Amino acid sequence: MTSQESNGRLEFDVTNFGPINSAKIELRPLTIFVGPSNTGKSYMAMLIYALHRAIADTGNALPQGHDSALPKFGPPSWHDSNRVPDHVVEEILAWAKGSFAEFHARHGAILETKPLPTVFASTIDNIVWGTDETSASIGHEIARCFGVTNLSPLIRRNSGSGSSVDVRIGTAQLDELLHLNLEIRQEFLITRGTTSTSVPIRTTAQEGSWIHLREAIDNIAEAKRIPCSTETRQSPSRERMVAQRLTSELVLPYMLGELGQTAYYIPAGRSAIIRAHTVLKKSIAASNATVDLRPSPRSPMLSGVLSDFVETLISVGKNADGGDHSKNRQSQMIQERLLGGTIHTGQSPFVYPSFTYRKADWKEDIPLTQTSSMVSELAPIFIYLQRIVHEGDLLIIEEPESHVHPEMQVMFAKVIAEIVRHGVRVIVTTHSDWFVDQIGNLVMLSGVPSEERHEITDSTALEDSEVGVWLFQEVGEDSGSHVTEIDVDPDTGLYPVDFGRVSDSLYNEGAYIFNRVQGRNHHG
Repeated sequence: MTSQESNGRLEFDVTNFGPINSAKIELRPLTIFVGPSNTGKSYMAMLIYALHRAIADTGNALPQGHDSALPKFGPPSWHDSNRVPDHVVEEILAWAKGSFAEFHARHGAILETKPLPTVFASTIDNIVWGTDETSASIGHEIARCFGVTNLSPLIRRNSGSGSSVDVRIGTAQLDELLHLNLEIRQEFLITRGTTSTSVPIRTTAQEGSWIHLREAIDNIAEAKRIPCSTETRQSPSRERMVAQRLTSELVLPYMLGELGQTAYYIPAGRSAIIRAHTVLKKSIAASNATVDLRPSPRSPMLSGVLSDFVETLISVGKNADGGDHSKNRQSQMIQERLLGGTIHTGQSPFVYPSFTYRKADWKEDIPLTQTSSMVSELAPIFIYLQRIVHEGDLLIIEEPESHVHPEMQVMFAKVIAEIVRHGVRVIVTTHSDWFVDQIGNLVMLSGVPSEERHEITDSTALEDSEVGVWLFQEVGEDSGSHVTEIDVDPDTGLYPVDFGRVSDSLYNEGAYIFNRVQGRNHHG
């Protein structure tokens, strides 16, 4: 089909969710969550992941090829053309005729449509967002990702009410294309959506896919052909099919923006998961090499983020050939600068893959389970970048500093900057002042002329607008946490997180002890 102009703005306004009292977060190319433990950093990251999963339903992708090349969003009901009233079909076709009349879909061509008809937008809100099926689908995915049987445990205790989540999608030019409101009321969720009608859609035709849109345009303009089977072309409902196609392949992807992109979650405790993989292999083998690690509605085995992580590693193993595929700079940086060697993924007699590590000067591999905690902690991140994550995706990484020396934490921050620069959106939850301080340095580096940066470092600079650091803090006993954005200090180039308070307290305690010891020695 087409590639929509980057929507750029994705905001989450959350109330009474888990430990969080209130939070208003705008995702940036790099978003960092910092703050004490049990303040909701992982809750927020998992919620964002769950909503991406619920909306960008990649598990139900339409067939690739002539008939379609875009993912299918949400429940099947979203794509039932018979649910669209006849007068709305006419509005869609009239809108398309007026928008596409002079458009020639060559590679790279940019189309800006007329504003969406009001009746069209309201129909989308009713048949896409305002249905029990949509609410149930999104609610189930949130519960699955958190590993709970229903949504009530996710409501903040002592809040006196349910949880609410507002999602706003916009562009640099337009504050709001789509507003989603989710209300969690004990064991059920209510979803509402408001689609803007005052904006045009901007789309860029891509090589190999523009022909599909061109066919739809020709069918509308000349009533000659339609991009579907011969039987459907002869059907009297061909205009309805074109209208539905324009909705699912042009309007919805644009309105969903970054929320419609694929998300991946790399949880904390990666080292333990890697080290336990032999147990998983035995379990899989005992069940005829088939496994479904997703929790059932009645008895969750693993949280969804954890089961998705394990299943992703399993999928890597199914296609492993033992070679080194680290062709991108980010993968190479992790291997060369952090790991000091290479990670290899091999096929296994079972479903679960075998991961091995070879240091730069070694002649043989060793199992990843026998490596240092740092290697087994960072290896999954390398594997995701090497084989899984693509430009435009969202990658969520919990505590990348775990089991990693401060020097390597600083180096990893530079790798993250490279990942962001190459079009992957990243969310990091962290307790590392080394990591956050290095990101501050890279933001400050953007103030140095590009031709002079190589004299300072070989690192990639980040613009201030590309980075968002959000501090999670408790505001009182049983009051939950509040989340606020913190800006880089123009004088120091650092983000004023609460690590300094801990450092000052530690220093003052040490000075007090030293003075007491010196005083006793003096009097003794």
